[in-house]
Amino acid sequence: MSTGHAQALADALPGVGLAVETGWAVLTEAAYTRRTPDDLMYYREVRSVFDEDEPIVKLLALSTAHTADEMAAIERRTLSNDEDGVAAVLEQLYG
Repeated sequence: MSTGHAQALADALPGVGLAVETGWAVLTEAAYTRRTPDDLMYYREVRSVFDEDEPIVKLLALSTAHTADEMAAIERRTLSNDEDGVAAVLEQLYG
């Protein structure tokens, strides 16, 4: 996924918490509060996932304002997964 596509998706979902799997780490913004205990060693909190010079293998989104269906609909309208060959993963999780 290109940074431009991920930024367009983030712009379409104000208030969403983002995380990015890079292949080596999971970069998380403060609003992305989901943590998997077995993977804690790979998490690194950043101000914005877009400020880092890291590849985006998987984009994760967490929102209390949007349902998973709403985020998926926005994702389908915002970018084409086929263009990159990498799927954007959107999650709605409740803690």
